[in-house]
Amino acid sequence: MELKQSEAEQQELLLQLRETQRKLEERNTQLELINQVGNMLTSELELDKVVQNVTDIATQISKAKFGALFYKKYNEEGEEYTLYALSGARHEDFAHLPVIRHTPILDPTL
Repeated sequence: MELKQSEAEQQELLLQLRETQRKLEERNTQLELINQVGNMLTSELELDKVVQNVTDIATQISKAKFGALFYKKYNEEGEEYTLYALSGARHEDFAHLPVIRHTPILDPTL
């Protein structure tokens, strides 16, 4: 009986070890992506390229299907958000959408 319990404990420890290893590999990938951002920020001077690269990397880190960066500006009607960079989708897919305005329902998203 003790032998079976010991084997079960070893199997549980092995599963925990594999999960920990998977998490460490995932964290290492995230750190490598963040390092890419740092390298790019010191070497790229064109703002559009910087913003697009940061959006692409942030999308990868978050494991999102797509990511977007909106530029907030103010006008007579209040806050307005303009799509600045898009990752994982085509700009054409969003071109038909109306201008996004600040509303309380969008607070968590924007």
